[in-house]
Amino acid sequence: MLLTSPVTFTIAELWLLSSLIKHEVQENERWKFPPASRELVEEVMLAILACEDGALDEFTLELSEGDCLVINYNVAPDNKTPEGAVGKYILLKVYRALSRLSY
Repeated sequence: MLLTSPVTFTIAELWLLSSLIKHEVQENERWKFPPASRELVEEVMLAILACEDGALDEFTLELSEGDCLVINYNVAPDNKTPEGAVGKYILLKVYRALSRLSY
């Protein structure tokens, strides 16, 4: 059974994740935790659609350890969007999720 932790992202944060998270990387099979995830890309896309179609301001994703590591690898603390998403706040959410998953 894969352990997950709920993490709530704003729509602006989801758009930032969408721009940074990739579905594949070269030599993906050589990584223990590849810095890309097709499943995470799909979850972020579905969350964005749910927010846009349902006029939601945020959405909760169930993140695995691998998902958290993909986000940690691709998001820099100084990433910013015009809508106000800041990488630092995404990373703090992910660090808290990793902390919950480690216990």
